[in-house]
Amino acid sequence: MKQVYKDEKLPFLDKYFDIIINRHESFCACEVSRILKEGGYFITQQVGGKNNFDLSTRLINDFQPKFPEHDLKNNVVQLKATGFEMIKTEESFPTIRFYDVGALAYFAKIIEWEFPGFSVETCFRQLHEMQKEVEKNKYIEGTEHRFLIVARKCKEC
Repeated sequence: MKQVYKDEKLPFLDKYFDIIINRHESFCACEVSRILKEGGYFITQQVGGKNNFDLSTRLINDFQPKFPEHDLKNNVVQLKATGFEMIKTEESFPTIRFYDVGALAYFAKIIEWEFPGFSVETCFRQLHEMQKEVEKNKYIEGTEHRFLIVARKCKEC
């Protein structure tokens, strides 16, 4: 297998796969349709564009999400436009809790696309306020964003 660098140009023959499973990776609906056999299945579980939005806005001044349109509705539209029928779709907004401000700081540092420009120094005031919240409530809570799509490529496409 080759490493894929561009979603819009996958290194596979037309109608090559019976099933494609994608977890937390971007994809191009047209390319998935091109390489999937007629009647084949595409299954994807994605982190949505609203993931950790509430925590990001608390830490990062003037935060703007990088992929605000990345949600179930928009992805279903794209897949239907390229010849897929939806078998199952689900969207969820589960909570995430941090019982320690240090854990939140580590999390924010490694997920730079959701917390752009984060550092302890630049966000010290916000982290201090969140520490007070941990002391009072025992945790800081945020909201994740996930969605699932199971789709079948239409035979007539």
